Amino acid sequence: MLLYYIQGNYAAIYDKPLFDAPFVPLKESALPLTPEAKEVVDRVLDTFGMYSGKVLESITHKETPWLDARKGFLPDETSHAEISLDAMKDYFKKVDEKYNIRTEDGLRKYIGKML
Repeated sequence: MLLYYIQGNYAAIYDKPLFDAPFVPLKESALPLTPEAKEVVDRVLDTFGMYSGKVLESITHKETPWLDARKGFLPDETSHAEISLDAMKDYFKKVDEKYNIRTEDGLRKYIGKML
């Protein structure tokens, strides 16, 4: 789930994906990072990284990209629908406008609102 936040934050700030979708587990060494990418990754890890998977799940399940991808599915029904980069980028651009996700304080304010 942290990759979701990293990808969404990076796309919103730099208007391009950090890595190609769909999401797949990557080895640490499989993703070379530019300085701006490392900054986003570190910021997301320093803010979202302290939360359990259950807490992150509860946040993502309130967010428009997740809700839109789940449309038409029952709550306990498995879905293989992907969350598009455009959906994440659009959502996190709005979050950035309101909370300034370019800073740890901004991300913390956003997280606090979502908890």
